[in-house]
Amino acid sequence: MTPDDIAARMNGRIDPVGPGRAEAFLSSPVVHNHAAFLQFLPDGTLACTWFGGTLEGRSDIFVHAAMLAPGAEAWSAATQVSDDADRSEQNPVIFADPADGTILLFHTAQPGGRQEDCEVRRRPLTLSSEGLEGGPAVSLPLPRG
Repeated sequence: MTPDDIAARMNGRIDPVGPGRAEAFLSSPVVHNHAAFLQFLPDGTLACTWFGGTLEGRSDIFVHAAMLAPGAEAWSAATQVSDDADRSEQNPVIFADPADGTILLFHTAQPGGRQEDCEVRRRPLTLSSEGLEGGPAVSLPLPRG
């Protein structure tokens, strides 16, 4: 598959590709995308988060998310759920509490290219008609790096 073939299929639509198998190419607003994480949310929606930007490690790397609602035939458009323009925000993990519906995003954040100054952050996520929306980040009291 060529890059043009891939780009043409990045529409989020779920397409059957064989008996009992289907696939979807999620759309993304950026050229480099990495480290996808899947998590079912309390309402049954499947969330996919990843980080992307111009190049891994640069400070224009943000966490993005797309949603697949129960019974949907396509993934939602991607939304950006992190927002620190001074750090490369990477390695997203979602925790969805089934007891109270709380959705939290955990991710790393480092100054461009400086992993030794990496910190782990937590931010609340809310599900809206637009997709997932990120709240304010809190840096966790963990050693850096």
